[in-house]
Amino acid sequence: MKFNKKTWKSQLNEVIPPLDDNVKNMPISTTSQASQNGGGTLVRSKKLTVGIAIALIVLIITGIALACTLTAKPHVSDETLIFSVEINPSVTMTTGSDGTVKAIISTNKDADIILSDPATVAQIKGKPLDEAIANYTAYASKLGFIDITQKGAAVRITACEKGEELLNSAQNALQNLFTDKGIFAVVISETVPFDDFKQRSGIAAESLDALSSAITDSYLLFNDRQAQNADRTELISLYKDGVLSSTVLTAIKDYFYEKLDVIRQFEGFLVGITADDIEEFLNDFTNDLLIQHSSLLSSVLHIIGADNSPVAQLLKLPTNLQEFEQLLSAALSLEVDYRKERFEALYDQAQAMTEQQYTAFIDEIVSQYGSLEDYWQAIK
Repeated sequence: MKFNKKTWKSQLNEVIPPLDDNVKNMPISTTSQASQNGGGTLVRSKKLTVGIAIALIVLIITGIALACTLTAKPHVSDETLIFSVEINPSVTMTTGSDGTVKAIISTNKDADIILSDPATVAQIKGKPLDEAIANYTAYASKLGFIDITQKGAAVRITACEKGEELLNSAQNALQNLFTDKGIFAVVISETVPFDDFKQRSGIAAESLDALSSAITDSYLLFNDRQAQNADRTELISLYKDGVLSSTVLTAIKDYFYEKLDVIRQFEGFLVGITADDIEEFLNDFTNDLLIQHSSLLSSVLHIIGADNSPVAQLLKLPTNLQEFEQLLSAALSLEVDYRKERFEALYDQAQAMTEQQYTAFIDEIVSQYGSLEDYWQAIK
């Protein structure tokens, strides 16, 4: 900055108070005066006065500079980037400008199954985006959401308006995962405008900041968000349609099939129903029938002493949000266990393929469909 003498003098006048009249009228010594103090050294008052004045000026300038430094507060902000991952299940996450994942939420009910596992969430939040997406996709594969025995699965990762470099890194990480596990799955990556991204994520927001806040401040699980402020009727409907998945229904049905012999031993205690009735009922088991006959099924489990089983907990319809969240947790736990039993060993035993094999698979898809984006639209 160019030195401005007028500005400097003005700043000095504002900082230095006006001199008192007595001080102004004091004589200024221009001759050297000796001051005796037990034979002490001679001190020249003129030099002392000049030295004090210089020190005072330096002190004032330093104070002005310090005040300017404290007043000017530089604005430092960490840019937020937003990404989505679609496999079915689907999630949306935010990162800082360095690509570290700050928040994640499930954007459909299937993703609740994955994010219900705290260990998996810990492998996503706080991790670099490419590592986080690879961890998420690996767990989805372990739970059978990607069929590793067949060719043609697909994952689409999307950046909202910006973040291409991070997106490319994430795509490479997924391709490496699929190669290492011998999974013939396509990775599609796109950067899209805000409105298109909002539609893909299903999150209502009017701006990027609002979208980021909706992700950061929301409940982790999709069904949990849907249940907020719902009344009892809405909670039961949400439980029937959102929580009682086909996997959960199958697990409940299998449990009752396993207990049929025990139920026959207690038929004398059953009122208005027999083991054969229950077996026939299970053959046509649906969400609606479970909701309709939940009390009857609960009483059967109570009679045979199984009222503390995980299945028994799932037959209690929610009357409030707390009960709904307990049911949701129980259902998700059952779903995870059921899926792990069927798919996890298959994933763990998968054999790697070569890069040439994976590249040939991608080339075949592009040759047949024109592009990976067109392939995604065709299979979804």
